[in-house]
Amino acid sequence: MGVLSPCFCRRTMPKTGSGNDMVNEVESRMITNDYVRGYFDAHGYICPTKKKRQGRALRWRIVFQNRDKSQIEKAYAFLTNKGYHTHRYLRKDNVLFGPRTVQRITILRQAEVECFIKEIGTEKSKSQERFNQ
Repeated sequence: MGVLSPCFCRRTMPKTGSGNDMVNEVESRMITNDYVRGYFDAHGYICPTKKKRQGRALRWRIVFQNRDKSQIEKAYAFLTNKGYHTHRYLRKDNVLFGPRTVQRITILRQAEVECFIKEIGTEKSKSQERFNQ
């Protein structure tokens, strides 16, 4: 793994104003690294983007997935405010009980994936082992 610039993990983006600034500020203070770590452990995973090719390092991505839009919006806002370049989209899955639509957030940039693991982390030993391969 490469060495991260310490300024990346501390970088924050300016908040945008809205009619509910007071409510948004209180909610944003309630969302912490611990909240996002727990949310990731419950609704997220780490997986490779492509198979490892000869002479190239394995690339990872972090995925959050949930049907509850309000919860995933909180995680998305927190990660965006922390400076992560997240991608948000809908995905239709065919599961045992029929199709369903889920919200997804992904982090693809390798420096940000490494920063997420160092700054926020995970309690899942399997995810931690997978990332350390």
